[in-house]
Amino acid sequence: MNDNYKINKSLKNTGERPSPVSLFKHLQLRMMILALLLMFSALSAPARAAESEDVRSIFTSISRGLATGNVSAFSKYITGQTYLSLASTASGYYSPNQAFYILQDFLKSMNPTSFRFSILEPEGSPYATGVLHFESKNRKSSAQVYIALNKAGNNWYISQLTLK
Repeated sequence: MNDNYKINKSLKNTGERPSPVSLFKHLQLRMMILALLLMFSALSAPARAAESEDVRSIFTSISRGLATGNVSAFSKYITGQTYLSLASTASGYYSPNQAFYILQDFLKSMNPTSFRFSILEPEGSPYATGVLHFESKNRKSSAQVYIALNKAGNNWYISQLTLK
């Protein structure tokens, strides 16, 4: 029987107080568990911070690429598991090469003038949204952009890119 059970049993059945020794052992065990939890969370904090910085860097590359219409700036994050959805022209999963050319043609036809993320969540399941401003056929317009990232092994990739 563990000490915790003994403490609870003695309090319930007899109304007696547990001995100072058993209370001390119980407290000591809880303190050890708390110390281990704090140690593990402290060790994982730098890894989470580095991962968050990697994600921010990827979103920066994507932002620059969208603002200038340069798909090459972020094409290394496009895989066969990237879902594209482009304003009534294409949607689905494509090979990285197909996705590159689909995006390149789409952005070329839009002639982007600026892009900025309005929401960027780098932790957990990273995603970002923003507005892409462009000039198409001498008309200024904008499109809502949604981008989500996933991690495979040690590498991040774009899991979804939507322009509507």
